[in-house]
Amino acid sequence: MSTGVVKPPACIGCPFYQDGKGFVPDRIVPSSKVLIYAQNPGKDEVLGEKYDGVGYVSHKVEPMIGKTGFALDNSYLPAAGLSRDEVSIGNAIRCRVGGKDELPPIDEVKTRQAMLHCHLNYFELPPSTELIIAQGNYSLNALTQRGGKGDGIDYWRGFVLPLNTIGTPQRSMTDIWIPSHNDSVPVLATYHIAYTFREPTASLITRLDFSKVQKILSSRWPESLPQIISGGPDVWPLESAFDTEFDPYTGYFICYSLYDGKALRVSSTLDSGVINGSPHVVMHNAAADLTYLEMMFQGVPFAYDDTMHGHAVLWSDFPHDLGFLGSLYGRINAWKHLMHTNPRVYSAADALVTWDVWQKIKQEFSRDARSWKVYTEKQLPLVPIIRDAIAPGIRVNTKRCNEHYVERRAEIDSLNALAQAMVGWPINLRGAAQTSHQLFKVEKLAELLK
Repeated sequence: MSTGVVKPPACIGCPFYQDGKGFVPDRIVPSSKVLIYAQNPGKDEVLGEKYDGVGYVSHKVEPMIGKTGFALDNSYLPAAGLSRDEVSIGNAIRCRVGGKDELPPIDEVKTRQAMLHCHLNYFELPPSTELIIAQGNYSLNALTQRGGKGDGIDYWRGFVLPLNTIGTPQRSMTDIWIPSHNDSVPVLATYHIAYTFREPTASLITRLDFSKVQKILSSRWPESLPQIISGGPDVWPLESAFDTEFDPYTGYFICYSLYDGKALRVSSTLDSGVINGSPHVVMHNAAADLTYLEMMFQGVPFAYDDTMHGHAVLWSDFPHDLGFLGSLYGRINAWKHLMHTNPRVYSAADALVTWDVWQKIKQEFSRDARSWKVYTEKQLPLVPIIRDAIAPGIRVNTKRCNEHYVERRAEIDSLNALAQAMVGWPINLRGAAQTSHQLFKVEKLAELLK
């Protein structure tokens, strides 16, 4: 078993130099098309101990050979159509800081200095690289200068950014970025695999991110935004996705966007054109757009669906904002950051992604009749009720609400104490990770349900 590799002389002067031991060099495969970039090595990597699914075996010191490496090799690389021998693997920080797996906060001066020091001295990009997968905020920041507060992995995950490494001028983002061989190597942002151990729902999301790899390498994703046509349609389409932009404080209408599977439009006036039949319109958070649609249709009957409410029924534990759904189902790259810098493209992309999301959600509903029943009979009818309640608000008996809160909190605390007595450790039922661990790891619930 290794005691840790002595740090090279280039590490001297780094704020994380410590005792000069525990260096883990990147694993470079010269012909690799993909570089996997994590944040920093763990104890297993520093000691040269590889996890094989049962226990540990001696191995040379290299990145991701512990439990995260086992998950990478057996869950995530197969989803990408790759094996470990086909990829290079590196870290933003190449040592274990303070004997801990977690790094100091990314916005601390010493962390910024250490990341830059490590990058300038050790970052190596194989000439054959066509894609980098950045796991977590630290690697994303080292590679793209994103990943800080308000601009982190929760926003960029599932999307690609141009390689724009730490220490170089930061690139502006005023349009939807499309990878190009003569532009920059794309960086696919995803969660760090260690995070999926704490948040089990993140593992499915991460596998979906890795499943995009072959599409990115073959230039099948992301696609370009279709040409935007100014103005409303001559004839309103029978099937469409619709979105409005308005001042949230005054309700003042700015524009609407419309996509019918062929034409993408943005109109600054509430013109609908001729309406034939009973159109079907898809919206995301329809309560915000429904009033404008009714103004345009002037009593003409129409049907509508709501991607936010539909996704909430199908995937209750996931976020339901359009940016998140676009990262899973959309054909285009990230666009939500363009709200102020490119509002026309921002608005058009909202309608396009709403269309894409609904096509996928429909497929999922077709395989789950009971969820479709809940959506159509329970969830969707709430939309006009929510819309009508937004303007005047809802009267609330605060005294009785506070009393109910105290009563429910006491019940929750009692149930939590009972759960702790049953499992024998201080479980917190309000924590999804702890509850999932007990049910699936300890009590093997998935096996009992087979």
